[in-house]
Amino acid sequence: MKIKSIIAIAVLATASISANAQVKFGLKAGVNFQNLNGKDISGAALANHVVVRYHAGFTLDIPVAEDFYVQSGLLFKTKGAKIDQTKVNLSYIELPITFMYKPKLGEGHLILGFGPYLAYGVGGKYSNDGNDYKV
Repeated sequence: MKIKSIIAIAVLATASISANAQVKFGLKAGVNFQNLNGKDISGAALANHVVVRYHAGFTLDIPVAEDFYVQSGLLFKTKGAKIDQTKVNLSYIELPITFMYKPKLGEGHLILGFGPYLAYGVGGKYSNDGNDYKV
């Protein structure tokens, strides 16, 4: 229930900011390359592997001042890891709130941004030695 309230507040804040601004909508899709580094309980390095996952969703750019924007949207993201015979696959819905600076640079723009995101886990699977478990 708490996550629904936070998302509702973020959407209302975004809507109120955009009342007097030209909001730009966009689609976003791509791949995520992930691995997990560390040591096991005995101190030996983990035999990890890079896993490829994906993300997709929509974005909105909300201008707040010249060259400054708030970028938000809603993304479906998959994440995971593989170590030896263990695989972890996780799925999330993410609401990023990114503060962007986009000054003109030649024929294009320089794009700098930072900010937090809210995520809600919507599913996942943990596999170990042929046994699958829902997360």
